[in-house]
Amino acid sequence: MNAQSACEYVGGTQSSGSNPTITISLSEANKTDLSKPDSEKAAYRAYIGLYGILNSNDAATGISVSLSALPSTPSVISFHPNNATFTLLQRELPSNSTVGGLNSGVFIEIQNPLDREGPTASPIDDVYRFDLLATCTPRAGSIIIYTLTVILGDVNDNAPQFSNSNYYLSVNELTPIGVSIVTDIAATDQDSGTNAQFDISIIPGLGGRVDGSQEFGLIQDGTRVYVVVKSTLEFESLTQGQTYYVLEIAAVDRPVDTNQRKTGTATLTVSILDNNDLDPEFLYTGCTTDNPLTIYTNKNDSKGQPQQAMESTNMERFTSAAVDITVEPSNDNAPILSIPFVGYIYENSLNETYITARETNTVEQRNVSMVMVVNIVDVNDNAPQFTPGTYVASVPAATDVDTGLRGRVMYEILRVSNNGLGKFAIVEISGNITVTSTVNAGDKYTIAVKATDLTLPDANRRSNIALVDVEVMSNGNNKAPATDPEGGVYILEYQAATGKIINNGVLDREALSQFTLAITVQDASGLSSTTTLYIAITDINDNAPVFQQSLYIFNVEEGKISEKVGTVKAQDDDTVKNINYKFKDGDFSKFSIGRLNGQIFLNLPLDYETKKLIVNDNSPVISVANAYISVLETEPGTNNSEVVWKVTNVTSNAGSRSKKDLFDIIPNTGQLIVRRPLYSDTDKATQYYATDPEGGVLYFRISNGNRLNFFNIGPNTGKIINNGVLDREALSQFTLAITVQDASGLSSTTTLYITITDINDNAPVFQQSLYIFNVEEGKISEKVGTVKAVDMDENSNGNIQTYSISPFSQSFNLFYINSVTGDIYTSRALDYESQRLHRLLVLASDQASDSRTGTTTVSIYVTDVSDAIPYFPKSSHDIFVPENIVQGTLLLTVTAQDDDTVKNINYKFKDGDFSKFSIGRLNGQIFLNLPLDYETKKLYEFSVTTFEGENASTLDVNDNPPVISVTNAYISVLETEPVSSVIAVLNARDNDQQGTNNSEVLWKVNVQAQDLGVPPLTAVKVLTVEVIRNKAPRFNSSSFLIHVNSSKEPSSSLFTYPATDDDQMAPHNWIMYNITGDDTALDYFTMQGNRLQLKRSPADNPSISVFTVRIRIQDNGSPTLYGDEEAIVTVNVIRGTNSGIFFMKTYYVQLNDIVDNNSATITYSMIGNNNGDQFFNIDINTGQIKTIRKLSTDTTSQFTLLVIASDGGSPPKTANTFVYIKIVRNFHAPEWIQTSFSVTLLDTHSLDDSLNVDLTSSVQDLDVGGNNKAVVFKLVGTGAAVKYFQINESGEISLKRSLQHDTSTNQYLLYITASDLGDPPKVSTGTATVKVTVLHNRAPVLTASTYSTSVNEDKPVGTVVSRLTATDPDVGVAQFGDLTFHLEGFDTASQYFQVNPSSGVLLIKDSLATSGVDQFQVLVRVSDNGKPPLYDEVIIKVRVVRNLYPPEFRQLNYSVTILESEPAGDPVGVTIKVLDRDQSAPNNKVKFTGTSIDDTVDGSSCIRYGNSITKSQQTATVAITVQRNRYSPKFKNLPSTNSIEYNNPLGVVYVVQASDDDPVLAVRVQDGGNPARESIEMLVFTNKYLFILNFVTFSIK
Repeated sequence: MNAQSACEYVGGTQSSGSNPTITISLSEANKTDLSKPDSEKAAYRAYIGLYGILNSNDAATGISVSLSALPSTPSVISFHPNNATFTLLQRELPSNSTVGGLNSGVFIEIQNPLDREGPTASPIDDVYRFDLLATCTPRAGSIIIYTLTVILGDVNDNAPQFSNSNYYLSVNELTPIGVSIVTDIAATDQDSGTNAQFDISIIPGLGGRVDGSQEFGLIQDGTRVYVVVKSTLEFESLTQGQTYYVLEIAAVDRPVDTNQRKTGTATLTVSILDNNDLDPEFLYTGCTTDNPLTIYTNKNDSKGQPQQAMESTNMERFTSAAVDITVEPSNDNAPILSIPFVGYIYENSLNETYITARETNTVEQRNVSMVMVVNIVDVNDNAPQFTPGTYVASVPAATDVDTGLRGRVMYEILRVSNNGLGKFAIVEISGNITVTSTVNAGDKYTIAVKATDLTLPDANRRSNIALVDVEVMSNGNNKAPATDPEGGVYILEYQAATGKIINNGVLDREALSQFTLAITVQDASGLSSTTTLYIAITDINDNAPVFQQSLYIFNVEEGKISEKVGTVKAQDDDTVKNINYKFKDGDFSKFSIGRLNGQIFLNLPLDYETKKLIVNDNSPVISVANAYISVLETEPGTNNSEVVWKVTNVTSNAGSRSKKDLFDIIPNTGQLIVRRPLYSDTDKATQYYATDPEGGVLYFRISNGNRLNFFNIGPNTGKIINNGVLDREALSQFTLAITVQDASGLSSTTTLYITITDINDNAPVFQQSLYIFNVEEGKISEKVGTVKAVDMDENSNGNIQTYSISPFSQSFNLFYINSVTGDIYTSRALDYESQRLHRLLVLASDQASDSRTGTTTVSIYVTDVSDAIPYFPKSSHDIFVPENIVQGTLLLTVTAQDDDTVKNINYKFKDGDFSKFSIGRLNGQIFLNLPLDYETKKLYEFSVTTFEGENASTLDVNDNPPVISVTNAYISVLETEPVSSVIAVLNARDNDQQGTNNSEVLWKVNVQAQDLGVPPLTAVKVLTVEVIRNKAPRFNSSSFLIHVNSSKEPSSSLFTYPATDDDQMAPHNWIMYNITGDDTALDYFTMQGNRLQLKRSPADNPSISVFTVRIRIQDNGSPTLYGDEEAIVTVNVIRGTNSGIFFMKTYYVQLNDIVDNNSATITYSMIGNNNGDQFFNIDINTGQIKTIRKLSTDTTSQFTLLVIASDGGSPPKTANTFVYIKIVRNFHAPEWIQTSFSVTLLDTHSLDDSLNVDLTSSVQDLDVGGNNKAVVFKLVGTGAAVKYFQINESGEISLKRSLQHDTSTNQYLLYITASDLGDPPKVSTGTATVKVTVLHNRAPVLTASTYSTSVNEDKPVGTVVSRLTATDPDVGVAQFGDLTFHLEGFDTASQYFQVNPSSGVLLIKDSLATSGVDQFQVLVRVSDNGKPPLYDEVIIKVRVVRNLYPPEFRQLNYSVTILESEPAGDPVGVTIKVLDRDQSAPNNKVKFTGTSIDDTVDGSSCIRYGNSITKSQQTATVAITVQRNRYSPKFKNLPSTNSIEYNNPLGVVYVVQASDDDPVLAVRVQDGGNPARESIEMLVFTNKYLFILNFVTFSIK
């Protein structure tokens, strides 16, 4: 019999009353959540705890349950069968549990989306807690109705939303750094709890002209957001029309799972306001200034044409003062000023001009004057330009109008369509494109060719891109061409009918000089004969000679005559080589060149020259090379030649500069640069040397670059010193022109580059002076936020070494900081109710030896969570009521208190007899539900609790500190002990209630145990840790002399070497000895421990009398330390001191000459080395050799026996032989303990790097010692494993070729055998298998194959145009999975757009208003970080919308009066004035159409611009009064008869009344934009049919 009844609540304790309450928790869900597999939907269903089986017919357990709404149930909860929010189902109970014999129960599950935040942003429709009515009907029994309270949990499904998408702020350029400016930036998040909290910050930009992420910071203080100035603002440094910065700001919420963070973005535009803070100043070459006025000349104008002097385009802005420029000529050819700021200078005709600039509209009237010297020099302001047109199967030509190296062009292929990247090559100098591999007829390729000039340095180079279309044409006869290894192509055709052999293509002797053909002739019956034909290709002069170098650089000293300058060499591939050299162009009057040998000689004294050489072989084709001849000493004023400099280290006596180690020179520019600091601590100056070939006195001066007077130069010594303290952060490099002059006035000038080296004079500066973070209470090791600091110094001086929290901080013990990243974490649980704000002083120190420290303040606000348990201030209540009190009477109100910020108290009965009473769940009011009967029961006792405190027990008070116990307070640890090694075990015990913060112990580095109670209690234990450090071993003596007899046997010990190691602990004090030389000694000696032993007898080589043995010692510590010096052992060999030995033990002597019959009897004897006669003997009669002792008692591997055979004659005859006996001691083969291994590696794994598979500990050999136990490994098998992997004898597996070449598989199986070094060796019976899994790089994929978007032309720089997303199959693999976006624009696209390399956001780079392009094609490539990187690319089509504004009427009402006699077509005197704010035609061209009030005027003559028309949003009215007599006047009171007196006085006699029946046109104004915009206005006419609208003059006729 069941203990439970059907429909009984068995899920725990629920409130009682008329409708008991069941409380469940669910998570909000969307369609995606509900489409997950059943195993992932546990958060969207809950067990409601009703006993029974749904829809079962069993009388004991069958139940049915239905859900319905209560008045308070939100309207979004649906109970309609077609779209019900919930469903009920029978499911197994978790963890195989049972209730009343049932292993399943009734669950409620969300089946249609349920959003906790409701459909709108208003909190009114939020659904976070609601009640349902659950009616349970058993198969047998009474219906039970429950109140089902659903608590809906929040998920982070809403991103923070800014109140506006764009914010604007104005800041004066003189605003000091650190000033905070309040903004109206605000954002909200519809989620709740931590999901609704967010941080607002600036997204780092790409560093463009208007990127303000480095100039400004944000501080979030509660609901207010402040902008903080981080760096000095300079209005004049901004581009005209773009005097603002654009910041992209992000609001990132704070879910517990950081992977679920969501972000909202907005744009903040900060306009910089100008202030009158600068004097006018002129700029000229070599001057460094921030003043906005620059006068320059336009180098592109022809000689003699006026040159324009104007403001520099990037500083063309004067808002605080107008400037008048006065030009006072100092020669006859004065500049002409036409208007302020604009003048004209004739090229090469003006030397000096005196100019004054003066403010005109300021109080200060600031002015500046200067002498301007105008010298037109070329700058690299032109990129190479491809010749206009489409290139089809031809070579693009690029030109660069710059001069010198800036105008030379180098070509390269960027990419080829149709997988053709490896099929073409391009000649860097000429741009000729060649085919490098087979292509097929009909194939089409598009080649992107990049042309780059050769400006130095590389960063200043300019480039351009052109597309070349290549189509492969058929060779016409459909015969496959033959190819040869040299790349030549030929076609030979055999004509079968005639036997003629003809060539179908051009033969190239240099590619293939001879053919060998097998010619077969066959008759009709099939009989054939074959012969061989040899075809030799004769040479023609079809190859031009080619110089071995395209650029020759020679150096000669000034003043030399008949000096050989150098030799140029050319080669000719033709058989007959006929090369002749000559000069091509340039001034070669001072040189001669050998016609046949290419030797260049100097005929006259030199100046700088550039020679072009020509070489030919009497053929029409020539080859050209450039020779640059550098003169080491020049006369002044020869700076017009292009010279390639080369530093030559010549002594000072030769007239060249010395101290070459101080300076270097850039070969192509002649710029002298400093290689190291110019002075040391004792030498604060550098000396500049020069000599005069005539021996005259030289004078030095700084001729340019010393405007601020930082340096002085000794006029006679050339020594340069600094005048004051130099600040690298203010100015890191100086460029000085050093001029040396002799007494006659001749001079030479060079450039000195001085680079200021860094010292640690700047402390780190935090990006914010105040950081504000929020963190929930009750969490340990919770990340609070991150602080970042920067240091203006360089290298280690500027690198942040560590972040730390000052111990003087108010809450130092509650937080810790990651010393590297600056991340701040809680070190213990915080309590909102105890302290709501914590302040920390955070330090950042740099890495310099004299480290500096910066500070910032961090304010941490603790946010409240519902963790406090409600309590009753009054623990008991006694009340008295009469028995006849009516039902429903309020008896008592109990009140509980909750210390949380958000009060959450729900009352319920706990125990006792409360059957006649009910309690309000939210207010604690207790009512009488049923009548009382004093005679039946006089006293009711029951307790009241809260849902939150129902299971809470007595609160523990933190009154016990922890107690620390440690076995040993003195600890020794090796200095090489690995990180994370356990060096001590400590225990702590806290007698407070277990499982609470009061008893939970938190350990600190200073061996402090602290519990987490309030207040915390602490115990401290002192541990002494001694670090044991390794010391190197040493010999007591470094040289030794010993004597050894030549007869000393191998393995004999000769000497024991004393060495000492001061370490006290193993393995640091284990000393190992090794012989390092010489080579002869290595053959004869070995070390066994500290004993020197012979391994070969000195008797083997009688010629050696002295050995020199070098011995090195090392310990076994980590790292291994070696002795400071080797020990030298001299071994003298003593020879000839021992007596001879007999080789026979028995000797026979015959005493008579009588022949004995025993002459044929043979006897045997033997002599053994290495104690061989102690283990073997020989039978004297049979010669059998037998063992006489166990061989296991000796370790000798081979015995040598001398066997003597003697006959019985007189005298006996003997014969000798050697018998070699090898002892087999290797009994066991190696055995594998582990036979299966696996390892995963990247396909970029370096060759020879170990795979780190431990084989040595996975195999054993049961033999005892020596080579029999030593195991070596071998890789066996065939296939890819052996091809790509290798193993050495010690078992280290490595790659022998790159895995990137094999993409056919990602898994290899390596089979490895183990064998010992015994004699003979034994091999393991089985193999070990190593499974190697290779992670190959796979290309990223853009989520869309095409993109198209549009953008308004007036959008500011930094506007987001499109967002690209890409996926990488290698996500999670750090070496492959990092994606970077690159922009490769067609035409001018790269000038106007840029892409964020990390986010893929396409941004506007430059203003689109003046681009003149209506649609851009932007090629964006996403590549991973593999080696080589793989990529995907897409073309984004961006349409520029230029027609943004409708036309606007400047005047809305017009009126005019005309005569009806006005001729048709004459203007009536009204001109309608219209403004269109669009910036470009035809969008700002306006056309009009006119309509009357009730009729439309024909507008067919209107010309429409663009694809659509934009109408104005206003109406203009023209009232025209026409004076006409269309209708005759009509008398109203005639005829009339009136009588007057004859004497009627003068005056009105009668008023004749008459009337005239004599009467509107609408005008549409329309622009020509795309889309076009228009406006319609009403014109009031006297007669609407007689007027037309002139569409050109905008007048009405």
